[in-house]
Amino acid sequence: MKEKTPCFPHSTPLLFTFYILHLTLVSCSPAEDTYAHWPAYFTFTPVTSAPELYTAVNNMGQFCTVTPDGDNIVFASPHSSTPIRRSLIDQRVTLVLGLDGLIIGLPNIPEMGADVSRVVCYELSCPNCYEERGISRRLRLQDGGIARCQRCTRQYDLNNLGIMNSDTTGISLYRYRVSYNQMSNTLVVSNTR
Repeated sequence: MKEKTPCFPHSTPLLFTFYILHLTLVSCSPAEDTYAHWPAYFTFTPVTSAPELYTAVNNMGQFCTVTPDGDNIVFASPHSSTPIRRSLIDQRVTLVLGLDGLIIGLPNIPEMGADVSRVVCYELSCPNCYEERGISRRLRLQDGGIARCQRCTRQYDLNNLGIMNSDTTGISLYRYRVSYNQMSNTLVVSNTR
């Protein structure tokens, strides 16, 4: 029986060191992070009490925004909105809705390597205006899974990881970690670092 040769035989420690160094450099290379660097916390149940949110998390290609407005949290689609008083939302959770609010929905294109689409959550503020000018500008939700910035006119494809839908340069939408449980009728955005 022939003995297997290990991947890194003892006679080649230099090769092993080079391999580990290469992996370290590759993993530390600058790359656009998938998730935003600041916290976002939001728990909402029952999801069915906000028709725009319920539609967005249960229908592919549908999205809604979640924004603070005085004593209300407003759930809005391109055609309707539902304000819900903050006092009706679980008071044990501190609400942090990112920079300017959230965009939540179910893309009609699954992420690379996934068999099915999962609910996603994006920052409502234009990332390019924020990075270039340090200003927060709310995106406007449009039909077809598009979010558009009125200031810089960039358009983002919500069905395709929030990438820009135009020929301009810049970065994709910031994302937040999100989970939706149909059985408990609960949506949770929890982006911590």
